[in-house]
Amino acid sequence: MVSGGVFGAITDIETIEAQKYAIIEYERIRNDKNDIDRIVKNTAFNRIQVEIIKNYLFYDKHKREDGTLQRFDADFYIAQSWHRLSYSTPNEIKEHDILLLKHESMELSLVLQGYPQELAHTITEEKYNYAKAAKEYYFALKNQQHRKTRQTPLNWKAVKELQKLQNMSNIREDTKNHTERNGGR
Repeated sequence: MVSGGVFGAITDIETIEAQKYAIIEYERIRNDKNDIDRIVKNTAFNRIQVEIIKNYLFYDKHKREDGTLQRFDADFYIAQSWHRLSYSTPNEIKEHDILLLKHESMELSLVLQGYPQELAHTITEEKYNYAKAAKEYYFALKNQQHRKTRQTPLNWKAVKELQKLQNMSNIREDTKNHTERNGGR
């Protein structure tokens, strides 16, 4: 884990690495028999709530707009949040990780009331906009990492020494060129 809670140092979800990570992590989550208890320990959610949310996110098949039934596609943000909820200390869990649980709980509640999944998701986004919060978190993290690499403090003493060396090298080169042009004089 690197700073900011990003596993494998992936911050750009548009990459093939991010998609591969999400697919692998979803399989790991589906096979994890202890994550529910860890999430209960790390959050204010009870075991039944977390178990229902896990089933909804990772096992259940959902009716799509085209009428097909299938599981949700693997999502990098959700994989990351679930991982932090499962394996991090409560201090390391991010606000949007908890928002994921609230979002999925409300969305599922609406689905159980008869709302189509897509509509339930849209309504839920108005109150618990997990996707927006996760994107903002990773955007900020990516910018923070970019600034760190760009803003390496300069050692001005070393810069001045380097300039002196370059000047001396230029003087030597000029002298050498002058000597060669003037036949060794």
